[in-house]
Amino acid sequence: MSTSASPRRMSTTATPKLMSGATSPTRSRIEGHMSMTPWYPSSRTPRIDGKEFFRQARSRLSYEQFGAFLANIKELNAHKQSREETLKKAEEIFGPDNKDLYLSFQGLLNRSMP
Repeated sequence: MSTSASPRRMSTTATPKLMSGATSPTRSRIEGHMSMTPWYPSSRTPRIDGKEFFRQARSRLSYEQFGAFLANIKELNAHKQSREETLKKAEEIFGPDNKDLYLSFQGLLNRSMP
């Protein structure tokens, strides 16, 4: 009889915790985080980290394009140009053939800047 009583106590105790967790501030923080990443243009563009982005950019861009892109980032980091200017120049550097790289860069920039 004590064996059947334990599961009942556990389920009764666990149920309120699960329900309170669903309405807790944790859920709001998760939803808030999700709303802070609106850069997903579609499900076909996966979210990548900075290291993977630079690896892809280096392998797909010409030496000159990659150098221009790095100089563009350096200008942003030195506060010599705005985020919008940086994105505009990046879009020009990447061109229409590398739109996915541009979108990934835009997402990385959105995540790193308030």
